[in-house]
Amino acid sequence: MSTADIALGWLTIAANDVSERGRLGSRSSSSLCNESITLTKTVTKLDERQVETIRTEISQSETTTDYRSGNGQSAWHHRHHLLNVHGILNVIGWGTLLPIGMIIARYFRKPPTKCDEWYSLHVSCQILGYLLGTMGGLICLLSGKSSKDYNARRPHIILSIIIFTLATIQMFLGCLRGQRETKCRKACGIYHRLLGYVLIGLSVANSLVGIESESNAGRWRWVYGSVLLVLVLLAIGLEINKRLKLNNNNNTNNNNNNNI
Repeated sequence: MSTADIALGWLTIAANDVSERGRLGSRSSSSLCNESITLTKTVTKLDERQVETIRTEISQSETTTDYRSGNGQSAWHHRHHLLNVHGILNVIGWGTLLPIGMIIARYFRKPPTKCDEWYSLHVSCQILGYLLGTMGGLICLLSGKSSKDYNARRPHIILSIIIFTLATIQMFLGCLRGQRETKCRKACGIYHRLLGYVLIGLSVANSLVGIESESNAGRWRWVYGSVLLVLVLLAIGLEINKRLKLNNNNNTNNNNNNNI
């Protein structure tokens, strides 16, 4: 019931009372005036109490809303920070270190650009990339996903599971290939090489898919695009250098054979 309804009720009762007593003539006009003044003071006090109660309820409601809003914003910032860490670890692990490890194995394993430390560098890049990518995936799980986010990020999540499975198999094949006494060493080497190319392609694609699902995708796109450009240019430069050196070595061998 509102304040106006209460006041109207009191005034109606007073009017009826005044009318009844006027007809009976049991009261004087001064007595009626005193009663009207008393009634007005009562209604005024009632109005003040009602207004104070409404103000208290509004204040409590605003305090509760601010508290909940503050908690919501804090949770959102915490989750956003975890997702940023997840993105950084995955871009460095799956999207950068794995391609670098592949480049090392392809261009520094054999002459003419052979490096004696290629195997240690290759294994270090692959293991570190695998660990960082796994840590990024675990952080993503800890951030807590709603059903709406899961549906929006479903392709990214599915690709991440596939990449983690293939990377685990790749690590196992690499261990088998490193053992010279293993009978299936040659087959493991072929599968290891082919699976490595597939894994690199999926890792780069998944990094781009994950970047597109972020709110600040523009900045991430430029950063990772620059990293990919450097890696591609490095691979092209090493490939050209390798081909040129192989051609020079072949020409030198042919000239020596002709001289003989």
